[in-house]
Amino acid sequence: MGFKLSTPSYQIIFNGSAINIIDLDTNEMTAKFKDLKFAYRGMLNPNKNTFVAKSNDGALAIYSLDSMTLISKYKKRGIRSPQDGDFCFGPQGSFLNLEYNPKTLLSSVVVHDDVTLEEKCRYFETEHFVLDTVEYDNEKEMFYIIGFERLCSNNPRDSQNEYFEMFFDGSQIIQKNKITFKRYGYLCYLKHTLRWHLEYAHP
Repeated sequence: MGFKLSTPSYQIIFNGSAINIIDLDTNEMTAKFKDLKFAYRGMLNPNKNTFVAKSNDGALAIYSLDSMTLISKYKKRGIRSPQDGDFCFGPQGSFLNLEYNPKTLLSSVVVHDDVTLEEKCRYFETEHFVLDTVEYDNEKEMFYIIGFERLCSNNPRDSQNEYFEMFFDGSQIIQKNKITFKRYGYLCYLKHTLRWHLEYAHP
């Protein structure tokens, strides 16, 4: 089966070895892409007729649903650890990806161009953040991020880890709130298990 994205015209299926695009009118396969290995997830661009695919080894690819072609591909050299962090599209041609340091597994927010995937900038490289979720909040016009700050231990259940939710405007933290481990786990459950949207996560 695999992870699926849907538009009014197409269903996009990720099975790890290929990305299959099915025409919903004919139920026929329109395109098949095998540019990435281990690509199990993707996201539609709300601003363009494109979608992104992310591989568990950190590679990214942008595809056009108009021409059914690969537009661009990105892979940072030297990354060998699993890169299954979250990602999302933002306004003004931006795409945010949560990237893990292969040695510490701490997180950076990497901002890419949403067409070329050119890396524009990085944030939080010097912080001890482990980031789980990033979403764009259209109402607040900011990115909503869930994670924790590793204060003294590698154990994510350690009481010394400070869990938080924060709003990030694309260049700086606007608001950062401490939350309990229970709420952190609940929000992560909503995101990863129920494919939640922001309006259900925080009223």
